[in-house]
Amino acid sequence: MTVVAPPPRRELLTGAGIVGVALWAGLWRLDTTTILFDEPTYAQAGRDHVSGDRLLNLEHPPLAKYGFGLAQSLLGDGITSARVVSALAGAVIAVLVWRLGTELFGRATGLTAAALWIALPRSIGSDEAGTPGDRLERFAYLEPLTAMWMTLAIWFGWRLHRAGRRLDAVGLGLAVGAATASKVSGVFVAVPIGLFLLAVGGRRHVVALRIAAAVSATTFLATYAPFGRTANEALDDMIRIQRDHAEAGHAVFVNGESTNHPPWYTELWYHLDADGPWLTAATVVLVALAVVAGRRLAGGYLLGVVVGLYLLLSLLPVELRHYRFVVWPPLVVLMAAGIVAVAGPRPGRWRVVGAAATAVVVVVGALSLGRLATLEPEDYAALDAALDDRGVSAEAAVAVFGPHHVAAHHLPDRPVLPRNDPETVAAADVVLVDRTHTVRFGEPEVGPVGDTFTLGR
Repeated sequence: MTVVAPPPRRELLTGAGIVGVALWAGLWRLDTTTILFDEPTYAQAGRDHVSGDRLLNLEHPPLAKYGFGLAQSLLGDGITSARVVSALAGAVIAVLVWRLGTELFGRATGLTAAALWIALPRSIGSDEAGTPGDRLERFAYLEPLTAMWMTLAIWFGWRLHRAGRRLDAVGLGLAVGAATASKVSGVFVAVPIGLFLLAVGGRRHVVALRIAAAVSATTFLATYAPFGRTANEALDDMIRIQRDHAEAGHAVFVNGESTNHPPWYTELWYHLDADGPWLTAATVVLVALAVVAGRRLAGGYLLGVVVGLYLLLSLLPVELRHYRFVVWPPLVVLMAAGIVAVAGPRPGRWRVVGAAATAVVVVVGALSLGRLATLEPEDYAALDAALDDRGVSAEAAVAVFGPHHVAAHHLPDRPVLPRNDPETVAAADVVLVDRTHTVRFGEPEVGPVGDTFTLGR
C-alpha cells in the first residue's frame, strides 16, 4: 500500500496565502465595474440552467453556466453573484500556476508565477473593448472557468510525462472534458499536450492518451445529463448555432480596420494592442530566457502549449479579444521562469535584457494592483451619477449608440430607448455614444439633442 505523505506545513501556509491574496484581487469591489456585453446572458442562462429551463445560450456547453446559476441560488440573483464564480476560478488558477511552476522549474518560479498571475493586468483590449477592467476573472464570462480546467490539464499532462500513471491520464481526461464542457475551445489544450507526450514518450503514452480521450468525452457528455431526453437536441443546436456564427462572421477591430472575418495575425494583434509594446516585449524576452536558460524540456512543454493555443485560436472563424485569456496561465509560468533565470548562472549577456524585462513587469504589475485597490465606478457604471450631476431629469429619454442592454442595466430607473434608428434618436433627450460603436461602425449622426455623452477610454 502506498502512503501519500501530507504536504509540509510551509506549503499549506503558502497555498493559503496565495488563495487569500488571489481572492482579494478577484472579489475586491466586484460590483463596481461596468458589465461586459455577454454577462447578462450568461447570468440569466445560469439561472435558467439550474431551474430547469435550458433554452438560453445553447451555443455554448453548460458547465460554466451551472456554476453561475448555483452561485446565484446561494448568493442571490444578479451579475455580481455570477462574477464570484469567475473570481474563484481565478484564485484556483493562482494555485495551479504556483504548483505548475514549482514542479516544472522549482519553488522560486512557482511563487513568482502566482505573484504574476495576481499582479499583472489581463486586459482584453483598448479599442473595441471599451473600458473593461484589467482582469477577465472579475467578470461572469466562460473563459475564466475554461482556463482553470485547461491549466489543470496542463498540470496533469506534465505529471503523466513524469510518472506515466493511469490516474494522471484519468485526471487529464477529466480536466480536458470539463474545459470543453465550459467552452468548446477548451478542447484545444489537448492538442499540444498530446503532441508533447507522443514526442517525448512515443508509444509509451498511447494507452494513457486513449484513456484520457475516453474520460474526456464521457465528462463532456455527462454535463448534458440534466438535459435528459433533450440532450441530443441541445448538442445539435450548439453545433448549428456555432456553424451559423462562423459563416456570418463577427465584427471585430483589427489593426485599424473593422472586419467580420479576422486575418491570420489577429491573436497576435490583440495581444500587442491589449498589453502594449513594453509588456509585450518584456513577455517575449522572459519567455525566451525561460526556454534558453531554464529547464529546456519544461520550457519547451509550456511554450508548445502557448504557441499551440495561439495557433488554434487563430484558426477560429470568429476571434474575439477575450478568447486569449486561456493562454495567460502557462504564459505567466514561462515569464516567472524567465525572471528567476535572470539571477541564475546561465543568462550571460541575457542578464541585462532580462533584468530590464523584469523591471517592466514589476512596474506594470504594481500599477495594475494600484488601479485595482482604488477601483471606482467608471464608464456605464458611473453614468447614472454623471447624468444626475448634469441635471438630466430621471424622465429624460436616453438613446444609445452601443449595447442597449448594458446601458439599461446601469440605468434601471431611466427610460433607455430600445433602438438607435433616426426616428428613435430624434425623440431622445440624451444620446450616449459608445466608443466601441464608433470604432466598429463609424461616427453616428445624432442630430440635435439636448446632451451627448461619449463613453470609453
